[in-house]
Amino acid sequence: MGLDPHRPLVLLTGGGAGIGKLVPLARAIAQRLAKDAYPAQMAIIAGRNQVMKKQLQSERWPIPVKVLGFVDDMPNWLAAADLLVSKAGPGTLAEAACAGLPVIVTGHIPGQEDGNVTWIEQHGAGIYAREPLRVGALVSELLRPNNPLLAHMAAQSHSLARCDASAQIAQAVLDLYDGRNRNVTLTPGRHLLKKKPTLKDWMGGLSDHR
Repeated sequence: MGLDPHRPLVLLTGGGAGIGKLVPLARAIAQRLAKDAYPAQMAIIAGRNQVMKKQLQSERWPIPVKVLGFVDDMPNWLAAADLLVSKAGPGTLAEAACAGLPVIVTGHIPGQEDGNVTWIEQHGAGIYAREPLRVGALVSELLRPNNPLLAHMAAQSHSLARCDASAQIAQAVLDLYDGRNRNVTLTPGRHLLKKKPTLKDWMGGLSDHR
């Protein structure tokens, strides 16, 4: 993967679209790690944001930095990393937990991602910080040699993992479709019985059993 196996890796990502304050965050992290003289490295995934990718590639970094665009091997990067810096995307946080990866959450979409931040912080698997300088200080502190907090957060992150969740969801859908799940009875309205029910009809039936 073009990484130094002897240096801890900070993984910075803005999702597939490459959104967020990746540039100021990356600068603050790199400058703080260089100032504290920690032998760390950073990988930045800019997603499909080509403008941001070029800007990051043009930077003069004080530590080893690898800049990538959209990647289709995200599990490998999560497995290689020691610390993730990301917004509170549900898919990213779920994958990070499966990799036992601590997270610094730098932003979230109000409303729909509020619970993700609470979930990570309440379980001790991550820290919420928005300002780049604060994020840089946290990264440096967590990567300080012999700091037990990083290992503790990694263990907490792994304890949250539900790595087979997708398979369970798919099986639950199949069970409902095949009528094997006896805990839920799909009951579309009587006026629909003479025609093939739509997804909307089925969802209306499910709502009666919540």
